[in-house]
Amino acid sequence: MATEHTPESVHIPQSPAERLEAVRAEMRELGAGQAPDVYMQAFYQRCDIEFDTNPTFRQVVLQYLEQVPSDEPTHAANKIFRAVQFEVIPEDPAEQNEAYDNGFRDPNYPHGRDVPSGWDDAFEAIQTPVGHLLFKQNLILNRLQSNVAWRGSLLRATAQLYGILKAKIYSGGCSAGEVEKLMVLFDDDKFTYPDVTVGAHVSGQSESEERPILPDPQLTEEYNRLVRNRKFKVSRILGVDLLPPNNPEARSWIRSCSLRPSEFEDQANRTLEHQLATAELPNMEFYGASFTKPEHPQQLRRNYPRWRRDRFNMAVFSMSLYQCKEEERDQAVEVANELTSDDAIIVIFDVVQLDPNQKMHFASKWRDWDFNVYVLDKSKPDAGLQHVFNVREGRAREVIPGADLRRKLAEHAGHLAIGMMRD
Repeated sequence: MATEHTPESVHIPQSPAERLEAVRAEMRELGAGQAPDVYMQAFYQRCDIEFDTNPTFRQVVLQYLEQVPSDEPTHAANKIFRAVQFEVIPEDPAEQNEAYDNGFRDPNYPHGRDVPSGWDDAFEAIQTPVGHLLFKQNLILNRLQSNVAWRGSLLRATAQLYGILKAKIYSGGCSAGEVEKLMVLFDDDKFTYPDVTVGAHVSGQSESEERPILPDPQLTEEYNRLVRNRKFKVSRILGVDLLPPNNPEARSWIRSCSLRPSEFEDQANRTLEHQLATAELPNMEFYGASFTKPEHPQQLRRNYPRWRRDRFNMAVFSMSLYQCKEEERDQAVEVANELTSDDAIIVIFDVVQLDPNQKMHFASKWRDWDFNVYVLDKSKPDAGLQHVFNVREGRAREVIPGADLRRKLAEHAGHLAIGMMRD
């Protein structure tokens, strides 16, 4: 499987002009069918046209690539889409039937956007003075806010697999905290997860082909039982990120980064996103800071005295490390190690895999099954990072047990309930 070999080295173009062509090549792949829905495919097809016909668009993208040299082609393509989507998505569900101040914010989004011409108004929007400024700002100044709430199912299941029933969570790069909020607020009525399918890859599929999953009914049932286990509790969460999640402008950008066009079609998705955005949790706090700085633990303890004497038993990095430089990633894990108790777990969910020397490699392209969950179990430091799940894509609806979890399952007669419970 994809996580069991050393990733091949990838040539990363150095000059902005080279990088622009690499981004354009990535967009062509996405437009040809790699993008996750037909609306995004049409958008990327339209971008290919804009690069030839719209010098302003090309110049802004080139300027972004000059000023943010760390963004790889897939990251950059996704960010360009999010920056344009920001201009056209309607406001939150409470405002769906009200007049729109900006005439190009389409209340019927995304209907009609399944062809390149369906994005006319979006590209017109970023030609206006305000739209042009926001497009440029979102590309150059803002980070992607990967805030897909359903990933909380992975975190709930993983915590219990390592014996944690009462979680005290430190979340590095939490965005607006919707992943973590859903861990707390889950219930069968208002806040819920889609069912997750657990299984194995169908044999005979090559790495380059689409890799379907062969469901395992027993593992699927047990996984979803863990997700819905009401004995699991989150007693406290501290979310750390640079952007203040309650700032209205930041909130709009986060929303643009969180949902795909097809997901706006479903009222349940829009409602869930709005409910989570407005939910206030007494046991959750946000701290505006960088989670990669060596001085972060000391600053945190000065601002939150309870963490001078208490420690987290779970640290989470949910699609945040891929945006960091290599040295920042290592430092973030060191910070989490310092802030957590000796029997805590550190969970990494990202487009990442390990080489045989336990070095993390982050995928330059995000394709199906590039997403993985690794856990550092501090009670067993010699074990290193353990591969718990391989995940089809960021919505976390299809998973297969990782190599280390498969060994644990064999040791425990096929049951997912693993480990001594830790409070």
